[in-house]
Amino acid sequence: FVSIYLDWTWIGLRFLRALRLMTVPDILQYLNILKTSTSIRLAQLISIFISVWLTAAGIIHLLENSGDPPDFSNGVKSHLSYWNCVYFLMVTMSTVARKFWRLSGIF
Repeated sequence: FVSIYLDWTWIGLRFLRALRLMTVPDILQYLNILKTSTSIRLAQLISIFISVWLTAAGIIHLLENSGDPPDFSNGVKSHLSYWNCVYFLMVTMSTVARKFWRLSGIF
């Protein structure tokens, strides 16, 4: 109600909910869906990667759409959606990783 009264909205820290995805392997193990140690490790690795990826996209979304500090008064000139930030992170991470592998001689 405060945001309606002040006519000001804040994106907030709602993107931190993506960190809850790290508990999915524990739930799957509890339900006896994951039984072997390799499947549990793989599920943990995938859930950590996805939750960190979505959380980092939320941080970029918050910083890009909040405006410039210290007063954040200039607002948003071009709205950047959350899914655009996810795509931006996917492209950035894949190109940086590809460049790193090429420099280290892996590929």
